[in-house]
Amino acid sequence: MKNLRISISGAVGSGKTTLTNELAAYFKIDTIDENFADIHKAKQNFILAQKSKASAEEQKKAFKAWMDAYFSWIKSREFEYLSKKNFVADRSEADLVAFWLRDFSKSKVDGNTLKLLNLFKLNSQKITHSFILPLLKDVPNKNEAGLERTKNLCVKIGGCAMIHGLISQFTITPAMFIPPKVSTVADKIAFIEKFIETH
Repeated sequence: MKNLRISISGAVGSGKTTLTNELAAYFKIDTIDENFADIHKAKQNFILAQKSKASAEEQKKAFKAWMDAYFSWIKSREFEYLSKKNFVADRSEADLVAFWLRDFSKSKVDGNTLKLLNLFKLNSQKITHSFILPLLKDVPNKNEAGLERTKNLCVKIGGCAMIHGLISQFTITPAMFIPPKVSTVADKIAFIEKFIETH
């Protein structure tokens, strides 16, 4: 079997975690969890600092902690990639960068954006295949970790497009949108297996 180091991306509620676990079981390889909870928590802490009119110093500290959570995530992924030979990863660095661009597009953080982008490009060399799931119409309000999911359709569509664009522009990893007509988990696994055989 060729090396399989797969990432599963897509909009919130598109079935990434389910597919990650089922695909890993099918190929008998490891999984890597999404683990975005710390980033979400850091973001909420910053928002709370703003709403409570905390001091400028406290808001600055919360803002830095929010950015640091992104870098902690990408560093933890680097460790996971080194410790596992074959895996299916729930989310990828492209998802992370897409969220970063959404969260910090109005902030003066270009230096950190370039730093994160470089780490994304380095880590992507460890991924052999990237798959992006289509949008689903009706999804639960919360994910498996209990985090609120966005209901904003513009954010969902923009996120999917941005993830594919980031992978295409900054990596050499074969990336494929899984068509909406490939609806069941079993069909998705068959689609992925066929794609891997030819790429």
